[in-house]
Amino acid sequence: MLLRSLLEIFPVPEYISMPACGLDISDRSIKFVEITPGQGMRRFGESDIPPGLIKSGAITNEQALTEVFKKFRSDNKLLNVVASLPEEKAFVVRISLPRVEKSELREAIELHLEEYVPFPASSVVFDYDVVSENEANFEVVISALEKTTVGSYLDVLKASGFVPLAFEIEAQALARALVPQYAKETFFVVDFGRSRTGFAIVERNSIQFSSTVSIGGDSIVSAIIDRFKVKEDVAREMKEKRGLRRGIDAELFFAITPTVSVLRDEIVKHESFWNGHKEEGGKKHGEIDQIILTGGDANIPGLADYLASGSDTPFVLGNPWTNVINFEHTIPGIPLNQSLRYATAIGLALRRTKVTIS
Repeated sequence: MLLRSLLEIFPVPEYISMPACGLDISDRSIKFVEITPGQGMRRFGESDIPPGLIKSGAITNEQALTEVFKKFRSDNKLLNVVASLPEEKAFVVRISLPRVEKSELREAIELHLEEYVPFPASSVVFDYDVVSENEANFEVVISALEKTTVGSYLDVLKASGFVPLAFEIEAQALARALVPQYAKETFFVVDFGRSRTGFAIVERNSIQFSSTVSIGGDSIVSAIIDRFKVKEDVAREMKEKRGLRRGIDAELFFAITPTVSVLRDEIVKHESFWNGHKEEGGKKHGEIDQIILTGGDANIPGLADYLASGSDTPFVLGNPWTNVINFEHTIPGIPLNQSLRYATAIGLALRRTKVTIS
């Protein structure tokens, strides 16, 4: 915490600062984005992870995964990284604490931790953000994971030759990439990936809530295979090129809609819960101002329009370059429609640098 504070107050001069590399690890892929302070994106890349090495965020075969990561690191000449930790294994809670000295705040949180996470405090790694404070209380948001989960990712990365500078849950990285700095509105981020969808509420630039459901692009692929009896590669092409366009491909539309209807219902349920839920002490949350769709499968034709039909809240495709570049002057190296796959990696890289938007 001290090092992070010093770097924010006395930033390293650009000519000697290292490029910031964000490493996004999911069940089925590994991606990186490298950002150079003052210049924006420098490099990016990705590779598949064989099925079964990571299941629902849990590493099941450290040795085999280490070999995959070694090759990825060598092929891309990577070293220092800020890496993601699985959303499925994280607990994000907001709590109110009686005011103490700021130097004692972490210890005060630890004393109350077992009231909010289902593990002994001694077995948990956590970080926190102060959302607000007054003379009587602190409002803090806590992100917590079991030490065994963090330890397994740390062991694999080190054995692969990476130097992990920091870890962060995906929701935190996505918020940093997609939500404008200093925004006062409340955002609902929907991260639609291959194997699952993550939900995160961002208020005053801080994660307030996160959860996941096991619905993703692979669920759509399975629905297409069941309906049309085609091979997986054909089903993926149908999903990515034809998607949910009712007036153009009605049969495919009706094959996919049972799956995406469940996702739409989950979005509505989460939005309704947040807008109707009150904080400790009875204070009402700020209602969601915008829903942001991101993730590797967010670009399925017609998906955004279909999901948006379940809510009156403005619904947009995310822009992961919001806090990196100005599109009036610069074009990123990744096409915008593909860069949604890299939103988490971009947010992770931004943790290590203050990029001047140009």
